Amino acid sequence: MSTTDTNKQYTPKVGRHRVFSNEQRKMRNRQAQAAFRDRRSKYTNSLEMAIHNFEKTIKNLKETNNELIKRAQTAEDRSHHLASEVVSLQRLLELALADNQRLQTQIALVTSNNVVLPLSPNDSNSLAFDNMSPLVPISNMFDNTAACSSIPSAVSADQLDLFTSLNNSMLTGESPRL
Repeated sequence: MSTTDTNKQYTPKVGRHRVFSNEQRKMRNRQAQAAFRDRRSKYTNSLEMAIHNFEKTIKNLKETNNELIKRAQTAEDRSHHLASEVVSLQRLLELALADNQRLQTQIALVTSNNVVLPLSPNDSNSLAFDNMSPLVPISNMFDNTAACSSIPSAVSADQLDLFTSLNNSMLTGESPRL
């Protein structure tokens, strides 16, 4: 053998030197693949947990939203009810003011005609229970007098009906229906 043949045998190969045997390489690949599967499994589990938490949060938010919608609807219904009560009370106030004005006018007419009103504070007999007249609706006390016929009516038929029903309900002790 010549020296050139021996030099060729011992010359290092160019490129990556394989330090591991075939078995060692397979073992390292198996370990790397197992580590990758573990990382992927942990990442998948964390994503599944995040999805579960988000679904729970969405469910809670939907329940809260439904409760708030119900509360808003209840508040809106109550608001409408109170608004209708305000309108009814305003109508009652208008009726009471109109009736008060009518009564003041009638009292002024009665006193200007020198008619003595019953139940004067100086007449003790007129305050006795036996001398008191039974309860008569206010609207009937003045409607049949001649003094009333000359006063123009400022109250509509609906207002008079409402006033009469309120007066009757007060006499019977029922709560008024508006």
